[in-house]
Amino acid sequence: MGASRGQSGAFRGRLHAATCSRMAAHARFGAGKARASAREPVRWARMPADVTHPPPTPGAVLRGRAVSPGFACGPLYALPEADADGEVNPARVRDAPAGAIVAAGDLTPAEVVALDARAPAGLALARGRASGHVAVMAQERGWPLVIALGERLGALAGDALLDGVAGELTPAPDAEALRAFAERRAAWEARRARDAALLPAPARTADGVPVRVSLSVDEIAQLRAVDPAHADGIGLVRTEAMFMTRASTPGEEGQLALYRILLQWAGGRPVTIRTVDPGAGKALPGVADGGLRGVAFGLANPELFRTQLRAMLRAACFGDLTVLLPMLESPEQLAGARALLDQAAAELRQAGRSFGQPRLAMMVETRPAVERIAEFAVDAYAVGLGDLAAAVLGQARDAGDPEPARHPAVAEHVRRVLEHARSAGKPVSLCGAAAVEPELIPTWLRLGVREFCAPAPALAATKAAIAAVDLSAA
Repeated sequence: MGASRGQSGAFRGRLHAATCSRMAAHARFGAGKARASAREPVRWARMPADVTHPPPTPGAVLRGRAVSPGFACGPLYALPEADADGEVNPARVRDAPAGAIVAAGDLTPAEVVALDARAPAGLALARGRASGHVAVMAQERGWPLVIALGERLGALAGDALLDGVAGELTPAPDAEALRAFAERRAAWEARRARDAALLPAPARTADGVPVRVSLSVDEIAQLRAVDPAHADGIGLVRTEAMFMTRASTPGEEGQLALYRILLQWAGGRPVTIRTVDPGAGKALPGVADGGLRGVAFGLANPELFRTQLRAMLRAACFGDLTVLLPMLESPEQLAGARALLDQAAAELRQAGRSFGQPRLAMMVETRPAVERIAEFAVDAYAVGLGDLAAAVLGQARDAGDPEPARHPAVAEHVRRVLEHARSAGKPVSLCGAAAVEPELIPTWLRLGVREFCAPAPALAATKAAIAAVDLSAA
C-alpha cells in the first residue's frame, strides 16, 4: 500500500500537468470557443455512465475556505450526499476517476483513505472543517482542499479549476478564468520555491528564537520525498490511519516492522508514535470501536492495546521513541494505560525479548485534560488542536463551526497547557491542521509554542511563517 501511494502521487502530478496544459491550450481558441467547450466539456478522465448533471454556468466561481494549499485542474466527480448516518457509499468513492476533483458535501477519514488509490487532483467540500481529520489527511497527502463552498456540489459536472490558496472552485472555466488561474498558480509555485530554501536550516523566528518543526504522518510513503535533516524528527504518527489501509490490523511483528522503518528514517531524531485512536470516521479493520476513542478504546480492548505496546517497547531498541496516549481525560485512565504498559513489558521479559524504555506522553485534546493537566505524570505533552477546539466549543470534531481553532477560548486552553508545561520543564508540541496555518502561527508562537507538527508538504511553508515572526516586537 505504501508503494502504491508514492506511485499514485507521481501519477497524479503527471495527470494534473497534462490536464492543465490541455485546458490552457483549449483557452487559446478564444472566449467563444471556451464558451462552446463549457457546453460540451472535454473530460480527460472517464466518468461513470450514470453520472449526469446539468452544466454549470461557464466561469462561475464558488468561494469557500482554503485548507490545504495547491492548484488542481480536472473533471469534477460529485459524490452522492451522505445518508442519515453521515456516511457515503465507499464504492462510489472508489469509482472516482483518477485525476478528478472530487466534490462532496463532506468526507470521512475512511473515504480519504479509499481515495488514495484514485490519486485525486483535489477535494471540494460543501461543508468540512479547517481543523477536522479530513483537513489533516489532505495536507499530509498534498491534496488541495477547499471547504465551506456552501453549494450542492452534486449539481456540478464537467471540467473545473480548484484553487486551494484563494479557496475557489471554478466549474467550466472560460478563457479569462484559465488565464487568471495560471497566473495565481505560477505565483504560488514561485513562493514555494523561495520557502524551500529554508528547509535545510533549523527553524528560527526573525529575532532568532529556535523552534522545532517535526513531521506528522499517517503512512510511511509520506516520508519518501522528505530529507530527514529537514525536520526535527517525527512528532506524530497516527497508527490507526496506517492500519486502515490494510486488510486486518497488524499483529505485534507487523507493527514492529512499521515502527522500525520510522525510527530508521529518523536516524536518531525523536519519533513519537501514537497508540490507536479509532472512531470519528476512522475504523480499524475487523475491530469495532464501540463508540470509544483513544485510551478509553485501548482499555476496553486490552489484548489489542498490549499487542501495540509490546511492538512499541521492542521498537524502542532501535531509536529515540516516545509513546503517545490519545484522548486522555483522567489520571485514572493514565494509570490503566501504565498498568498495561507494565504488563506488556513483563510479557516480553518472560518471552526473552529485548525491549527499550520509551518516554510516555499524552495528547491534550479534551477539557478535563486541560483542567487536570498538573495531575498527569507524563514526560511530554502534545496538544491535539482539532479535538481540543471541538471539545472547548462543544462540537463534534468534524461538524459545526468550520473555524474552531480561531476562537479565543481555544487559545486560552492552549495557553494553560503551555504555562503548566513550562513550569514543569516538560516539552509540548502543537498538532493538527490549524497548528500550521500560516495566519495562525504568529498567534501560537506568541502564546509560547516552540514545537509544531507539520505534514511533509507544509514543512517549508511552516518554517517560512516562523521566520517571518519577530517575537521581540510582540
